[in-house]
Amino acid sequence: MCLWCLYRFTKDNLHNIVTIIEADIKYTDGRGSPLTPLQQVCLTLSYLAHGSFQHVSGALLGTCKATAHRTVHRVLRALDAKAGQFVALPVRSEMREASNKILHKYGFPGAALGVDGTFVKLSQKPEESDLPAGNVCQDFWCRKQTYALNVMVCGDPNYFIREVAIWAGSTHDARVWRSSSTKAFMEEQEEFVCLGDTAYPMSRTLMKPYADPSGNRQVAFNRALCGARTQMTENVIGMWKKRFPILQKGIGTRLGAAARIVRVCALLHNLSRGLGDEAPQTTRSLRMVKMPEMLQVVTITLPLGRTRLE
Repeated sequence: MCLWCLYRFTKDNLHNIVTIIEADIKYTDGRGSPLTPLQQVCLTLSYLAHGSFQHVSGALLGTCKATAHRTVHRVLRALDAKAGQFVALPVRSEMREASNKILHKYGFPGAALGVDGTFVKLSQKPEESDLPAGNVCQDFWCRKQTYALNVMVCGDPNYFIREVAIWAGSTHDARVWRSSSTKAFMEEQEEFVCLGDTAYPMSRTLMKPYADPSGNRQVAFNRALCGARTQMTENVIGMWKKRFPILQKGIGTRLGAAARIVRVCALLHNLSRGLGDEAPQTTRSLRMVKMPEMLQVVTITLPLGRTRLE
């Protein structure tokens, strides 16, 4: 099996990831022959790439289940601390570039971002002790008849994830949008709009298709909007979940760790896009694109970027 199939990254980019968090995960002494930073990253990526149990991922490196568990969560915490530097809303120049790309391809003016919701399945019922204040376990039971997280994904035409907002599975998409950083960010300007589906409320900064179009002009409007929205949301979500099957198969950790896994997978998706890493089988025809400003020097320094992720 190829290296990319095991870890979803090529050899060089595995080392790029290690560079980002090496100082946070490297053991300061050699007591007990600890895993190297590269081994820790490989074990964690194997877990995310296959959605397997941690003892299976640990077996790849010859570690026991307990060591695999500690290592996975150690690396996830280190990556999650960097999430705001890699999953961030765009600057004005990036929004203008995205808007021009959508205008040229679909003929829809002013659209720079898209939003859509997706379910991330939980393998087990959330524990009472893990629930946020005011929530009960049934809040995480979604219309797919399973426990899940409702994740709002904000994407752009270059297939980067700009925000992930994580809520209980039964939460309506409109409520997630009202509380999102993307909504507040879009309301700070008047030049660009965000595209969504019929689940979202129409506003000055969010456009959605006609629910019941009549006439050629409304049909053409829907066709252009839905094409642009699909590129910025559904395609992004499909690539994201294809690269990290744990998001499809179900996350078997506690609730807080499940949310952390979602954020880390978003970070890794953006990193893979920025580094031009090999895409999953179904999307290998997509062109690699220019890295956003926040990813330009990932292997050397960590620029601040515009952080909106809580």
